[in-house]
Amino acid sequence: MNASLITVRYASALFQLGKEEELLLDRLYADCSFLLASTRESKELTQFLENPIVKPGVKKKALENVFKDHLDDHTLRFLNIIIDNNRESLLANALVDFIDMYRDYKGIKSVTVVTAVPVDEVFKQQIRQVIESHFSCKVELECKENPDILGGLILMMDGKQVDGSVIGQLRALKKKMMIN
Repeated sequence: MNASLITVRYASALFQLGKEEELLLDRLYADCSFLLASTRESKELTQFLENPIVKPGVKKKALENVFKDHLDDHTLRFLNIIIDNNRESLLANALVDFIDMYRDYKGIKSVTVVTAVPVDEVFKQQIRQVIESHFSCKVELECKENPDILGGLILMMDGKQVDGSVIGQLRALKKKMMIN
């Protein structure tokens, strides 16, 4: 069976559970975001979960001990189901699918802005306001730094990218000069 179909089914089941109670849905979203960040930041956690030698009971107990103060009981049960069905390798994708479902349901756009230097909170708020007013939506803004772009910014949203960076303009100019 296609792995993406499997992860969507797990995410959908968790999402349907959360939709029954709005506060629970918000809590599940926070939990899934936290878990996704944890799995991305800790290779040890991912290796532990995906290790076939470690028994499911040990994995469940370890996750409960580590996350019981940080996660809702529903989220912990979701993790137990993933482990019981030997789907640990699909956990990150299931979390991403849940987060995408939540954002779609709430009308939230995920926007990434890449700049050459760190930006302050005032700038972040201005970008957020411009995007929210232009697209009539809520925005989750992530700012990244990449000194290679030299200046300006790159904005990514809904699988589209607007490149207003200095390096992007230089590339465009070079391409235009090569054609002529």
